[in-house]
Amino acid sequence: MTANPQLLKSGDTLTIPDDSSGTTTTSTYTVQSGDTLYAIANKFGTTVAALTAANNIDNPNLIQVGQVLVIS
Repeated sequence: MTANPQLLKSGDTLTIPDDSSGTTTTSTYTVQSGDTLYAIANKFGTTVAALTAANNIDNPNLIQVGQVLVIS
């Protein structure tokens, strides 16, 4: 994780907790060209609000190609 959570760079890792099942499994997703945080949240069955809150993302429109998101 970067020192400034507003400046995510390619290769940064975001942790996305899953409180629904009581168990934790982790997978990763690398942001591709054209991805949005909304589409990623939808793909993994979560919300943009949950992703931004869990990862201290102030602007959900600022994700970068190559950025690695941890989905748990």
